[in-house]
Amino acid sequence: VTGAAVEEGKYINVRGLGDRYSTAQLNGVMLPSTDPYRNSAQLDLIPSNLLENIITAKSFTPDQPGNFTGGNVDIQTKSFPEQFTFSIKTNVGYNTQSSLNDKFLSQQRGATDWLGYDDGGRALPSVFSEEGIDVYLKQSAVIKARTDGEYAAKVDEAAKALNNPMTPVNMRSPLNYGLSVSLGDQKRLFGKPLGYMLAANHRRTFTHYNDGVMANWFYSGDPMANDLTNNFTLNDTRSVETPVVGGLAGLAYKFSNTQKISLTGIYNH
Repeated sequence: VTGAAVEEGKYINVRGLGDRYSTAQLNGVMLPSTDPYRNSAQLDLIPSNLLENIITAKSFTPDQPGNFTGGNVDIQTKSFPEQFTFSIKTNVGYNTQSSLNDKFLSQQRGATDWLGYDDGGRALPSVFSEEGIDVYLKQSAVIKARTDGEYAAKVDEAAKALNNPMTPVNMRSPLNYGLSVSLGDQKRLFGKPLGYMLAANHRRTFTHYNDGVMANWFYSGDPMANDLTNNFTLNDTRSVETPVVGGLAGLAYKFSNTQKISLTGIYNH
């Protein structure tokens, strides 16, 4: 499509305008963004072998949503696959900075962190769910705890219930990888076509740098000053692990040549 491109294999870019100005739909329904830092939906959640059509609109018409400037992409999945289809895809990536790095920053990990799920280790301690606990969590409670044993005990219990590791630990980062599985087919139910499709994907990526600089500058208020005043300059080392788990399921039943009912669901974590 002229003027349309896909960035990083998943983000739509229309007319040179980034994800902020473009929208995506699945079978006519708006797709929410799955990335807290991007507005655009991740198009790689939908397996290509289950696609029926991709319609890109770059101009406004009454049947289009009114909240895009660059373009709107409507992804239409197959309701009734012509034949049984099954696909498994996998990929592995290596980055010289972040892959197999023994100094990758991490934390005390749970058993399911690699999938992006917490195994309960970060759950709010039960003491914070007790009735009336908010009285002991006020700033003024620390003053009262100096002379009141009950306050002191509750403040101490609440403080010690929280996790106390504050320093990152080093781990050896694996390679970036991804895995996706999809299948689709149609059967006959009461003599009518019944179509289905299922897809699941998991990927895990790592980024790292250790030579960054984080600095803060401010204007001192002196009208004769030629330069901003440096508040602080810090060395910055950052490691980011991004696991993704997603799934897609669709079911459709055709009553006649002009009537059908379909249900499509997406899960993304």
